[in-house]
This record gives sequence, C-alpha cells and structure tokens, in this order.
Amino acid sequence: MQQIVPIQILRGLAALAIVVLHAFHDAGFLAAARGWSFIAPDWPLGAGVDLFFVISGFVMVVASQNLFAQPSAPYQFLGRRLARIVPIYWAATTLFLVILLARPDMLNSPLPEMGEIIRSYLFIPYLKGSDGLIQPVYKLGWTLNYEMMFYVVFALAIVLPAPLALAAVTAFFAGLVALGLVLTPSPGVLSFWTSPMILEFVAGMWLGLARLSGFHLPRLAGPALVLLGLLLIAAGGSIVTDLERLMNWGLPSALIVAGASLGPGNERPEGHSLPVRALASLGDASYALYLCHPFAIRLFRMVWEKSGIAALFGAGTAGAWVYILVATLAA
Repeated sequence: MQQIVPIQILRGLAALAIVVLHAFHDAGFLAAARGWSFIAPDWPLGAGVDLFFVISGFVMVVASQNLFAQPSAPYQFLGRRLARIVPIYWAATTLFLVILLARPDMLNSPLPEMGEIIRSYLFIPYLKGSDGLIQPVYKLGWTLNYEMMFYVVFALAIVLPAPLALAAVTAFFAGLVALGLVLTPSPGVLSFWTSPMILEFVAGMWLGLARLSGFHLPRLAGPALVLLGLLLIAAGGSIVTDLERLMNWGLPSALIVAGASLGPGNERPEGHSLPVRALASLGDASYALYLCHPFAIRLFRMVWEKSGIAALFGAGTAGAWVYILVATLAA
C-alpha cells in the first residue's frame, strides 16, 4: 500500500491524544492523593478513538484494492490483519495479567475469571462484573473487539467488487445500528454490537473508495475540512450516548480524514520536512503506542511518587502539568 503521509500523521496524533488523556487521568489521581488543586481540562481527547475507527475503514479499503473480487481475498485479508493486530495485543494482555497476579496493588482491576481471559484473547465482548461495562481484561482492547468485528464482516464481503462489497458492509452495519435503536436500551452485549460507532468504519470505507476512484478535493478544501472537523469536535460538548459520540466526534472525524486523504500531497514522507517525517513515524508506531502507553505511564507514576521527583516541581497545577508532559514523553 502506498503510504499517505497525512493519514499517517493523523494516526500518530490520534494515539497521542489517548496517551495525553490517560496522563490527565493519572495527574488527577496524584492530585487527589496529595491534596493538590489540579483539575484536568475537559478536552475531547477521547475523539482519538473515533478518528482511529474512521482511519481503519479507510485503510482497509485502500490496502485491499487488489483483493476485491478475488476468491482467496478473505484469507489473505484476515491473515494480514491478524498478523498485525494479534501478537502485540496478546502480549499486552499477557503482561497485564502477569502484573495483576504479581503486583495487584499496581493495577486498579480485580482478578478476572478464566472465561473472561479466554474471551479477551479471542476478541469476544462480555459484560465485565456488576458495573455493566463491556471491556476485555485489558481494558483498551474494547476498541480491538470492534476492529475484529469489522475485519470479519469486511472479509466476508471482499469477494465482491469494491462498490458492492462496501454497499453490503454498509447495509449490514446500518441494520445493526437500526436494531440497536429499536431495542434501546439494547440488552447486554447486543448494545456493543449495535453501537452507532460502527458507522465510523463505514464512513472511512467510502472515503477509501473515493481515494481509489481518483477523487481529489480542491487544494484549499482539504485543510478547510480538517479545520472544520476539529472545530466541531471542540464544540461537541459532553458525550453521553454512542449516538451522540457518532454525531459529535465520529462525523467530524470523517471530515478530518476526508480533508487529509482526498487532497493533493506527497505520498511518501521523504519529501517532507523533519517535523512531518517525525509525525509520520509516530503514525507508524501508533498501534503499539496505543496498546503499550498505560504500562509506561503507570511505571512512571511509581517512579514519580517514590523517587522524590515530585517535590522538585511542587504541588498543584505546575507539578501536575510537568507530570503530564514527562509521562507522555515516557510513553
């Protein structure tokens, strides 16, 4: 697949947004424990996940342009996706379980049952405990449960020509969302499968097809769409339901991906400045950064608390912001 530099940069920034969000949470925890007067800003950094989902739909189509309507396409597609996604996720889940067994005081999580562990490794969502959350053992894996759902549905449709395959996936996902809306509130795990968030993948798919079809935005339209998407996310307000998330974060993310992917530009990072190449490299590592950053942040918090570094920067807002910055760099 030919690398699209703006998409790589968006992947890196989306992962970085989640890292900073979790650094905010940790800083808030430290502030509460030490009596600091720090309140983390209410920035919509969680929209980084929605941006990931749109990008995922886009990349699946662009990367599969030579697989559509091929008899062996489902096996090739799933093989490539599993090779990319599964090893590092299983490694992160295993590391989480090892730490949980060896040092349960380090993690704010109860010991899971064997059935929960097996379902986590197999990307099968389940209700977690009595809190009603649908998360695997390693909580960040909830997004990968959606990704794996998308891969399986896409793999079944990829034996068709691209427009028909996308239409079939769109119809299936739209049907699931409609079912969820009819059954609101959807019972149990069904609420996960029927979340409106899955339409973010659909938006990304059609943007990928537009890219493959040779559609290009006028030169100034791309940056304008990116800016508009960012402004809409910033103005979106609080997110309570998945439908609100789709409207306030998902659709603006689609505008951002459209602006980044359908405008003219150099395909490879070599022709760009050093900052652009660095951001593109961050995009290359975005999946690993997303999965591994909680370990780095938690380890850094222990060092921060036990080494006396915190005393160098004092209590309150200044110390918390230094912690956020360095924890992000550590991740």
